[in-house]
Amino acid sequence: GQRPKPRPRSRKKPRVSRRMVQRRTARERKRDDTESERKTWENAGKRIQVKNNQTISECIQNFGFVANTEVTVEQNVRILIAAMPTLVYFSRPSNQAFHNLCTREKVPAGVQSLLGLGLKFCLQKKTPQP
Repeated sequence: GQRPKPRPRSRKKPRVSRRMVQRRTARERKRDDTESERKTWENAGKRIQVKNNQTISECIQNFGFVANTEVTVEQNVRILIAAMPTLVYFSRPSNQAFHNLCTREKVPAGVQSLLGLGLKFCLQKKTPQP
């Protein structure tokens, strides 16, 4: 007769050492930490971008322009004046009521345009009409 076919032996996976398990766990933990850190940085970047956009909107709403921080103040002034419509530029009053009589102290920037229309000229927020 024929010989019976040998039964396939059940193959057991070789036992993984404790050191290998610890290394695998450490790699997985490091991967998880890196992933969570990356997500944290992405979220922080999004929050910063939102805050930056809010600040730009507030500057435009309050002052009418946003200064470029990468150029000097003089260059920002030139850019602002160049972008100003000619009608607005030439319609500014030339006979202002403010005169700088300070000899030693330096007057803060913008005081002449603020006080130039006189002390009776007041800026007020719009009040809602009933």
